[in-house]
Amino acid sequence: REFNEAYEGRKSAVEDMHLEFQALLRDDPDLEGRLRSLPDGAFSGRRRVSVTARGVFFCYGLPALDQEQNEFTEAAGVTRWYLYDLERGAVLEGAREIVACIRSTPETPRHCETREETLLEVRRKVLAHITNTYLKRVDAPMGVEPKLRCWMELN
Repeated sequence: REFNEAYEGRKSAVEDMHLEFQALLRDDPDLEGRLRSLPDGAFSGRRRVSVTARGVFFCYGLPALDQEQNEFTEAAGVTRWYLYDLERGAVLEGAREIVACIRSTPETPRHCETREETLLEVRRKVLAHITNTYLKRVDAPMGVEPKLRCWMELN
């Protein structure tokens, strides 16, 4: 999809988000430092923005084969977003659809109410999805794992 959008001269959802992020950094000079100080695997929650957006958002760093080092590294890989829809029991991909569900401001109140057992089970399901799709497609060897960057419950 991103290739087609670039070919046709339209901005992709990722490009739109990158421009939005650059504007946030420009408007708040301290933001980049605060973001760098956050730990990997940061977790938060918020009220869902629509009736259909109940679930858990995940951002993962996915490793890929580094041709120079001949090993899988996160630096050679990509970052992907996933939204586990609790109503349908399905893993959704696609930044354009997900960004509207998770977009927040500093004033957005943090709201966490999903049971820890449910969150952990959802995380296992998303990891299984990543293993069965991305990691199998890139033929990653055993032991190569995605890196959880952040996650957010939407309730």
